[in-house]
Amino acid sequence: MFALTRAERSYGIFVLAIGCITMTAPYWLPSFLPEPEPIAYATDVYAEEVTVWLAAVEARKDSVAAARAARRAAFDRRFERGSPREYEERKRRQPKRERRGSYTPAIDYTVPLPAFETLDPNNVDSTTLFRLGVPRFIALRWLKFRERGGTFVRRADIAKLYDLEDSTFQRISDYFLDGEGLQPGFEEPRPRGVRETVVVEVNSATAEELKRVRGIGDYYANAIIKYRDRLGGFTSVAQIAETPRLRDSSFRAVRASLQVDPVAVDILDVNRWDTKRLARHPYLTYAQARTLVDYRRNHGAYASASDLYETVVLDSATVRRLLPYMEFAE
Repeated sequence: MFALTRAERSYGIFVLAIGCITMTAPYWLPSFLPEPEPIAYATDVYAEEVTVWLAAVEARKDSVAAARAARRAAFDRRFERGSPREYEERKRRQPKRERRGSYTPAIDYTVPLPAFETLDPNNVDSTTLFRLGVPRFIALRWLKFRERGGTFVRRADIAKLYDLEDSTFQRISDYFLDGEGLQPGFEEPRPRGVRETVVVEVNSATAEELKRVRGIGDYYANAIIKYRDRLGGFTSVAQIAETPRLRDSSFRAVRASLQVDPVAVDILDVNRWDTKRLARHPYLTYAQARTLVDYRRNHGAYASASDLYETVVLDSATVRRLLPYMEFAE
């Protein structure tokens, strides 16, 4: 039989007694403890600070909300109360004719075009320019040029407007007066300095001498000199038109004031120069220069223009352009 010893029974009774006392303590223990003193909370001391802090928080929330609303309103106005994707989609679906009309002024095409040589570029209005087909940004640039004190001395000066296409100038030039018919006082010198009517020899001229020609500024003067040095000099006035970035209309306007001395050109020594030096010439590519050097190394010095044709890499037009710069061995 299962039996407990006397010590085990005493230990069990003790554990049960402790458990009963612990479980019933909440009911009888408070009667033996003194009454607790009430806690004094300092709510009145911090009430004002808490009120100020809450007001600041609410004000900040209102200001943030107002800023977000303002940004959203600006965003909606910019994209016509829609997202960027929706705006682009509406713009894509909008007919091209309507989009063009949004930034192109209304033109009455029933009004006939003016007669040839009746318009003065110094007082023509924007409506007439639009009627002639001048692009909007060119017309605005035209008017701004006059507002800043600029005047057109000749009809050809219209072509100097930045970004005006040569085809546009050729189409509208006949409608404008030229020379004596322009606004009085157009021959007065401009504040930027006087450019007297001179003839400049381009192969020996400096940038300052080129800028004395009316129609040539810093950009064109430096471009002409840079191309002249690469070329070795100009053999004819028409060759100046090859200058990079020199517009045809600008060249025609200054051509009468330019002359060249073909004797002053530098010689392209095809029998001594290496590939890199030959390739610097505008009329030769690096591959052509390398072939010229290889052919010279294998067959000897070039004695005439016919030897250049033997290289196969030069056509007749290129050879004719290079001949004024070449001297051959006897």
